[in-house]
Amino acid sequence: AFEIQQSNRIAIASTEIGIRNGYSEFNRGLHSGSGLAELMARAKKPEVEWSPSEEIRVLMVVNDILNVWLSVETACDNGLAQDVTCEELHDDIRVFIAYFPGTRSVWQFMVDSYPSMANTEIRITIQQALAMK
Repeated sequence: AFEIQQSNRIAIASTEIGIRNGYSEFNRGLHSGSGLAELMARAKKPEVEWSPSEEIRVLMVVNDILNVWLSVETACDNGLAQDVTCEELHDDIRVFIAYFPGTRSVWQFMVDSYPSMANTEIRITIQQALAMK
């Protein structure tokens, strides 16, 4: 029983570390080059016009953070993340969309384009965040 309990703690700790590393890697991408940081600074405006290449970059940023969030949700669904981490996931979604309202149309595109996300808590939280102004 002790070995199983220890194995479970190791699995949760490894998952938590992986989650934090995923967030760190995403954030490093934003601050390691001024171009992407400037793009996201523009995303703080609710109404922003993106050039075709900027729109692709914003789409990739949204896709990257969505992948991090989906990984966290998978860990939560399988009992491999702490409750607080699972709660933070939904806070992070709401904060990201509120802080970068210029990404709303891209988020809506992603939600509409991935029917496989239909029954996920992430989709529900994203849709709720998009409904808030």
